Amino acid sequence: MVNDISQTNGVQGPSSRRVRDSATTPLDKLPSKSPSEDNSQNSQSVNVSEAAKTLQKIEIDFNQYSDTDDEKVNAIAQEVASGSYKVNPEKLALKILAFDQQLPE
Repeated sequence: MVNDISQTNGVQGPSSRRVRDSATTPLDKLPSKSPSEDNSQNSQSVNVSEAAKTLQKIEIDFNQYSDTDDEKVNAIAQEVASGSYKVNPEKLALKILAFDQQLPE
């Protein structure tokens, strides 16, 4: 379901007015905070733990490696397209049995 929020039929809540006012105010006209106010209860900050940083690095490193051997896939695709691809029935049967044994009963 999609809601079109651009057509509100003139209904405005207090929060929508605040967002619109701050969104259309030039940056130089917005009230500035002093450094002491940045440490107040109103300031927002995000602290990323070392574990989260490590996980992010692992994810980036992991995404650099492909799960597939593109050369092998392309070679098989060419064999299938040309009609020369041969299925090894014994190897296929062993793979099916191994997969079946991994399934929960």
